[in-house]
Amino acid sequence: MQVAETHLPLQDILDQFARRSDDFSLAGVTPDVPETHQKVADTFLKLGVLDARTEVGKFWDTSFNEAIAAGAAKLARI
Repeated sequence: MQVAETHLPLQDILDQFARRSDDFSLAGVTPDVPETHQKVADTFLKLGVLDARTEVGKFWDTSFNEAIAAGAAKLARI
């Protein structure tokens, strides 16, 4: 069974919902993050989901990377 709006298997949606409280980590934005998201956006464009190409890199903020790394280092010493 697939969910009509997303065309994803229902079990995938249920599994994602069930894991919503899993541990997570806070990490800086590495170059691969916007690159990966750009590939997704480009795929959506090819599929006709998007009307025009968008540059997703401008939505990612690397200005907190140093503070995140410093905080992670501090927590690692605790």
